[in-house]
Amino acid sequence: MPVTAYILLCRTADQERVRAALAGWEGVEVGAAHVRGLAVVAVTPDEAAADAMRERLAGLPGVREVVPVGHYTEEGWDDPATNGGQR
Repeated sequence: MPVTAYILLCRTADQERVRAALAGWEGVEVGAAHVRGLAVVAVTPDEAAADAMRERLAGLPGVREVVPVGHYTEEGWDDPATNGGQR
């Protein structure tokens, strides 16, 4: 399950509209606002869905650019062989 963090570059004047548009998106959490944009985390079921999410974010009115700043998967977290036996 990929988890990707983004900065959505958008004008300050567009941030509330972008935040409101994302409010109903499953697996998306909007974080802090900054003068240059919004922090967003998206959880998707697979890599294809993660790619589609980035395209969907880029298509939002007011978003000038989608900058990925972190990406990881949760595969193997429940497998003691891959997490050092810790749960």
